[in-house]
Amino acid sequence: MRRKKTSIRIKGVVRSMNRVRELLNTNLTPQGAENLRKMVTKIVAAVDDACKEYGSTPDELPAPTRRAYHYLKDLNLDDLPVNKNAQAQSHHRKSIRITGLIKSSNMFHHKMSTYVRGIEYKAVQVSTRHEEFNIIKAAIESHVSQLGGLLQANDATAAALPIRSRRAYQWMRFLTTPDILEQHLKTLAKLYKIGHKVTFRKDAQRSFKSLKLDANIYHTSALFRARPKDKKLQFIVNEGFIGAPDNILKSVVCAAFLNNKKNYMATMRTYSMRESFAEIVIELEHLGMPIDKNTRGMFYDLEIVFERVNSVYFDGAMEKPNLIWSRILTQRKFGHYRPSSDTIMISISLDDSDVPTYLIDFIMYHELLHKKIGQKIINGRIYSHTSEFRAAESEFH
Repeated sequence: MRRKKTSIRIKGVVRSMNRVRELLNTNLTPQGAENLRKMVTKIVAAVDDACKEYGSTPDELPAPTRRAYHYLKDLNLDDLPVNKNAQAQSHHRKSIRITGLIKSSNMFHHKMSTYVRGIEYKAVQVSTRHEEFNIIKAAIESHVSQLGGLLQANDATAAALPIRSRRAYQWMRFLTTPDILEQHLKTLAKLYKIGHKVTFRKDAQRSFKSLKLDANIYHTSALFRARPKDKKLQFIVNEGFIGAPDNILKSVVCAAFLNNKKNYMATMRTYSMRESFAEIVIELEHLGMPIDKNTRGMFYDLEIVFERVNSVYFDGAMEKPNLIWSRILTQRKFGHYRPSSDTIMISISLDDSDVPTYLIDFIMYHELLHKKIGQKIINGRIYSHTSEFRAAESEFH
């Protein structure tokens, strides 16, 4: 009888790869280079041993882990960027705590939920003309401004905050853009409307039926969370779903509330792989974070890629944005433009000798078009790939 191979997951490989990339961008001392060699060798050996133990190979690992493993394994450890005159230095990031950050985000959750429940009762739509909308908008803007001042006074960025506080700060900062706040509130209103109907369905989870719905949309790593808490049904949805079509929002609610949720889960997960979802998540993850000025990867230099594309397709007239490598190994989303910081981020999945030049050039061209053309907002929804954009994109050769 043929033995079935065991699928295994090895934690920490992607995180280790990101740490190695971070160290390669510093002035490595000879001792630092030696420590890096030992770390990489140890990680690669540990992955090899784990795969061997379970009768598997590194190529059968989940894609992000597999790519991180090959990145580490293929590093030329005999040619590390060593500065013999560099002084030994600590690579620990500065850490600060700002009390009340999470409490503030919960307060804004409550204010927004109160607002959308009120307009649902009045049978009206979210509007930027409503007094309540503008009170919420002004309060978030004021709070984020104060938080930004505290960070600046401590010569720190969002990266210095504990992860839960950082997510709260990034979420509030994300909502300071009026169009995004409007879209967030309209989506929240729809979730309440759908949620009230679904909880009364016969196939809804019994423990949810008698509870008052408390819905929020937030900067969370999960697609959604639903649980009874304090005699309420606490329902938290990933911010990536703002602006999603009604059928997708219904799938999210049904996946959370119903007993038979398989099809709804599939629909929801498929949507979460779309570029529109990824753009929101990536934007949130990088808000307030320091910009890495080092554009040089292991195989490609983003500055050289930009200069080449700018010369060929924009006659050298495009002003250079901030150029950074993403810390995320991706399969579908290879680039992202952040207007708020004028930053183009390219996935480190493309920093590979097997990736042809024309592919990374196309991704750079695609993101520069976002910078040039911008976005359109129609009925509260953001459109990036307009007909104008697609026509310009087709000119790549």
